Amino acid sequence: MVTRFDPQKNSHTIDRFRRFWRAELTEPLISLYTRPDYRQIGNDDEIVTRACACIREDEQSGRDDILPCFWPDFGTISTAAIWGGTIIAAHGERRVHIEPIVTEARDLDRLCPVPFEHTDFQRAWQLYQRVRETLGGEVFLRLPDFQGPMNTLSLMVPQTDLFFMLHDEPDRVGRALSHITDILIEYVDRLMTMADRERIVGTIWPYVCLPGDIGVSLTQDYMPLLSPELYAEFEIPCLKRISDHFGGVFVHCCGQYAHHLENLRRSGVRLLGLEFHHPATCFEDLFAVFGDEIVYVPFLAPQARNQYPDMASYVPRLSAAASDQTRFWFASSAGEKDAELGLYARSKVPSST
Repeated sequence: MVTRFDPQKNSHTIDRFRRFWRAELTEPLISLYTRPDYRQIGNDDEIVTRACACIREDEQSGRDDILPCFWPDFGTISTAAIWGGTIIAAHGERRVHIEPIVTEARDLDRLCPVPFEHTDFQRAWQLYQRVRETLGGEVFLRLPDFQGPMNTLSLMVPQTDLFFMLHDEPDRVGRALSHITDILIEYVDRLMTMADRERIVGTIWPYVCLPGDIGVSLTQDYMPLLSPELYAEFEIPCLKRISDHFGGVFVHCCGQYAHHLENLRRSGVRLLGLEFHHPATCFEDLFAVFGDEIVYVPFLAPQARNQYPDMASYVPRLSAAASDQTRFWFASSAGEKDAELGLYARSKVPSST
């Protein structure tokens, strides 16, 4: 079956996204995808079958601000698995995990990546080709879960040990993070080149679309655990290198990270946008530092639900704190609790075209 996503419509949509990221368009974007229910399952044939079904459902939905996308999600372990480690498959409600490979500080000096061909990035490429062949039409690709350097290291070292190493073995940790950054840049860049950079539209979370010729999206969920001093010393230099190579970064973090904002502001990192989960991190704190320079992707943490039962009830607070040039991207999947914010968000959030 050939997908009927119109290539001209796709071109118009992705051009609209580029204008949004360049701040030429400030009207809020609202993306509601069919939930990619094939994520983190082990059977490749089933992944292809389900992925094609999701894309067909998106095609028939008539929803705006979406593209035919393949989401190769193999868990948060994709970047850590580059360095080895026993993978523990998903089971029931349990997600994919990986066993740490570093048992003592000296192991940091011996990190050796597996070849690209043995990674989830190669697997993503192979499955992407199968999805495209099955559908017979234009399909865009998201990167496997792109964990930042510190996140990647934190999956390779037991948590308590890593905290001690940051203080007791800073040089070893710094060299390891630099090595990890080298490989992340190399392997992500290789997949983007293989797939055609203009067909890359972000990573598997959040559901925003970031064209690969503008930058990359990555996860910084270790930020809440680090002091501003440690984050500035160990992670920001790595983030700066990734930003410099790819042209910019969009950052996902679902915890408390307001204590890092000033360092990020002064870092030289080309920050394209931030995801935040209220009230772990509040929009007002972000806006006080970055104003209208970046894109904001809001979510509600579970502890916010008593005050804001859904995104639509939270939008007036965003509206009151934002300017008429603030760029918001509301991203979810059809059937999720926040999926019905739709026209409400468009009417309540300030916009200027």
